Amino acid sequence: MPQQLFRLDSNEGQLVAGPSEEFRRLGVSIRTGQRVLVRRASLDPGRGVILGHARG
Repeated sequence: MPQQLFRLDSNEGQLVAGPSEEFRRLGVSIRTGQRVLVRRASLDPGRGVILGHARG
């Protein structure tokens, strides 16, 4: 997807999310199949922000 947007699968369905500013600033890469922490947007539940890598 364009501009560092990722399509994610969650328990509640699919959503589109991009990395947070801190995640982008640190230059952390996200690969296919990795588990990530996501904060859903309050006004659009189909969008969100990737906050970091999930542990475990």
